Order: sequence, then C-alpha cells, then structure tokens
Amino acid sequence: MSVSLATLSKNMAWTKRPIPPRFQRRQPLEPHTDPRVDGVRNPRSYHCGTGGDTAGRKNYESALENSSAYIYGCTEDFVSENGKKAPGRVMQFDAFKDAKKGDIIHLHHHKVTHWGKYTGEILSYREGYKDPPNIPKGWYDIVTANEKERKHVFHIKVERWVPISGGPFMGAGLQKTLYEVTDHADYN
Repeated sequence: MSVSLATLSKNMAWTKRPIPPRFQRRQPLEPHTDPRVDGVRNPRSYHCGTGGDTAGRKNYESALENSSAYIYGCTEDFVSENGKKAPGRVMQFDAFKDAKKGDIIHLHHHKVTHWGKYTGEILSYREGYKDPPNIPKGWYDIVTANEKERKHVFHIKVERWVPISGGPFMGAGLQKTLYEVTDHADYN
C-alpha cells in the first residue's frame, strides 16, 4: 500500500506547530507621518549590541536600568583623535540619525533579549545634546579617568525595555554595534 507524500506531510506533527511569536510579523505600534511614503511610515527596527566582554555585560545592565542603548567612539573627531579605530561606528551612528521616534531598537548581549520604542532622544556630553544622567557601568572607569572621553559616549533613549516574547534569539550575527534590521525576519 502506497501513501502519497502530501498525505504523510499532513499527518506529520511538525507541520501543525504554531509559528513562534518572534517569527510572526509584529503589528506596527504607532505609524509615523513621513511625506516620502504616502504620508505613513511604519517603524523601522534597529539592533544595538553592548559587546560580549565584561564591559559589555556592565553596559547591558546599565542599558536595562536606564532605558538606553549605548554607542561609543562614533564621531569623526574620535576617529581623528584616535586613528582609524572606529570608522565603521561613525557610519553606523550617522545612519541611525535617520531613526524616528517610535522606531524599534533591539538590545543585544550574547543574544537579543529586549526591544524598546525609541523616544527620539540621544544624550551626550557634547554641545548640542542634553547631558546624560550617568556613564554606563562598563565605560565608567575609562571615562572618569579621562574626562575628555565623556563626549564620545552616546545614550540612545527608549521608552522602556520589553523582554522578547518567545525568549532571546541570536540576532543577525553582524559584527557591528548599531544597524538597521527592519527587513531581517528574526526581528519582526
């Protein structure tokens, strides 16, 4: 007796499992008005990593406590003062400056664990920015030992961090601090 492949597939348990929440398409939280896209702009998604070392873990803890994501050394003056240490981060931060209030930021430390809605506010000890209330724990010793380093720390504010439904996931796997992931399936 022969059974068709379609019949076998219908009877297999794995075909009947629900799609995990992190792979389901998330409904836009609050559409933005943007004249470039028929007056409506859906939120974009960004990934912000804290680094995998001890300083990264401390910055991750600070991020959760302070509803912030952090990036350091992401300006032209940092690169010119320190050589070519972080030209990629300059491009990442410049690209992020197009983000709008309500866009989604995903927080990563070893795995993507939380997401939050961007408030539209970036804090820094630089002219033109509002001063942040603190220095992230991972960079605290370096920045307090050398006060001129304070201007290279940026706090990207979110309303609050929300744990990822369905649990943490690996992320895109790119070796970058801050980048857009709007079209990446895992982040939607």
